[in-house]
Amino acid sequence: MTVAARRKWLRCSVHLPARVEVLDEENKRVWTGAGSTINIGGGGTMLEVPGLGRELIENLIKEKYGLQLALELPSIFCRVKVRAKVMWVEESGKIPGKFGVVFENLPEEKEAKIINFVEEHLSKEITNHAFKRALEKWFRVHRERLVR
Repeated sequence: MTVAARRKWLRCSVHLPARVEVLDEENKRVWTGAGSTINIGGGGTMLEVPGLGRELIENLIKEKYGLQLALELPSIFCRVKVRAKVMWVEESGKIPGKFGVVFENLPEEKEAKIINFVEEHLSKEITNHAFKRALEKWFRVHRERLVR
């Protein structure tokens, strides 16, 4: 995947609960666990999944196994199940750490829900940031009067 393709969607930094299932060639569960997103966009997410061992990660990278995620999108009261492909792994020591996935065969309806969540989340972040900046400016301007 090119840098341009990776940047096709807006993404936001947010920790969301994720149910993670590793599936074999016959779509039978090999491993199930819980993790969380680190960031998410319409095309994929960065995850941290404690307990997902090196062997499973290697089989996911080699595409011997598949990955299914159930992501909770709280502000829009939605749970989205998606298939995903591991694109990269950040190793920390000997234990696989965070990894990035791209969503596969994502129906437009699910993609729209994820994009809606991201836009809503970013909108709140921008609003909170703008409010904080305005408040800081107000205090700088009126500080002397407040200190008296």
